[in-house]
Amino acid sequence: MKPHWLIIIFVFWIGSGLADAGAQTWDHTGPFGGHITALAVNPVDTNIVYAGTYGAGIFKSMDGGKNWTS
Repeated sequence: MKPHWLIIIFVFWIGSGLADAGAQTWDHTGPFGGHITALAVNPVDTNIVYAGTYGAGIFKSMDGGKNWTS
């Protein structure tokens, strides 16, 4: 009976590590002033991001979304 418990514990241990692998989170750092309806990332330089908003125009970030200019 003991080997079955070890297998179950091992499966849960492996599964819990795989669930977190590559997990990323989003932080709301702008742009502020309108609802974002479009988002584009420059394929050559991924630090350049464009955000199109409803009501506030287009915003550009040169540092991966930390700061925005209209």
